[in-house]
Amino acid sequence: MKKLSLKDQEIIVFSKVTGDKANKILQDRQATYDKTDDGFKCKKCGSLIQQTTLYVSIHHKLFPSCAGSGEVQQVNYPYCPKCEGEPETVRGCVHI
Repeated sequence: MKKLSLKDQEIIVFSKVTGDKANKILQDRQATYDKTDDGFKCKKCGSLIQQTTLYVSIHHKLFPSCAGSGEVQQVNYPYCPKCEGEPETVRGCVHI
């Protein structure tokens, strides 16, 4: 996985990870939020969690390069606007 610096924060960009690992990343992120009547709030600062869409290109893991069917899946990606800022990079790939 690659890390990119975004607004003084670092986010993990899906890059050549498996589907299971991508799901684990999203589950770990969700553990940092509390569910409320209004939605989700950040456990660290209490801000309302926002969401953006990641565009994830699906590739076949048997090929060393990014080869696949050309399928792109949209993934809802939660973030804290105060602690993390809105992600500027919303694309990546997953190898399955």
